Amino acid sequence: MPTHLVQAVLFDLDGTLIDSTASVNRNWRILADLMGRPHADVVGKFHGMPGSQALRLVDPSLTGEEIARLNKVLIDGETADTSDVVALPGAAEALAALPADRWGIVTSCPPKLANARLQAAGLPTPPTMVTSDDIIHGKPHPDPFRLGAAAMGQQPQDCLAVEDDPAGIISARPASCPSEIRGIPRTQAPPQSWMSSQACHRPRCQSGHTARHASAGSGISRRARNRTTSSARSGSST
Repeated sequence: MPTHLVQAVLFDLDGTLIDSTASVNRNWRILADLMGRPHADVVGKFHGMPGSQALRLVDPSLTGEEIARLNKVLIDGETADTSDVVALPGAAEALAALPADRWGIVTSCPPKLANARLQAAGLPTPPTMVTSDDIIHGKPHPDPFRLGAAAMGQQPQDCLAVEDDPAGIISARPASCPSEIRGIPRTQAPPQSWMSSQACHRPRCQSGHTARHASAGSGISRRARNRTTSSARSGSST
């Protein structure tokens, strides 16, 4: 088996370190009812993506105000609904085995939801955590993992991404030629609706992977770039 020496590990949160599936599904059912959509159309379809991004795919006709209102209902509901959120087997042991400055979390959750789930699961909050508040383009766009690596003061190709979800794997892999970050898949087929509309569209190398580095205008927000610069100096992110 080939080996890959890395300097840091970037973990996804939901489905990788913790199990929040029941809470996620309960709250998407509430959202489906508010939208007048069958549960089967939305529940369990968009794991790994920011809620606002998923809502645009569920109903492209939604206005920005409607998306913000529905996303707030979703986030507030999930933040309060953590009674059965648990750490996945081996997660605590894996984190305990790593130096605190060599691992971080890259999640599609906003900060308050990520912190609530980590607390419910009894897992530590790392110094470096990239959330949906830090980026413009969430998973499956590659910006979240690029930002996570930069926040830790590392090159993306020197980081291992641990993922369970198609959106996260797509986010981790297409940022370089060859892949910058390795994803660990689970057996779930991604919906074609976001496979076609959300995959990273960048110039391709001959090997079929996308170009290696993000440009200055790649979509990472100014707030996130400032946060990354500070994190690279201090080794932490708030």
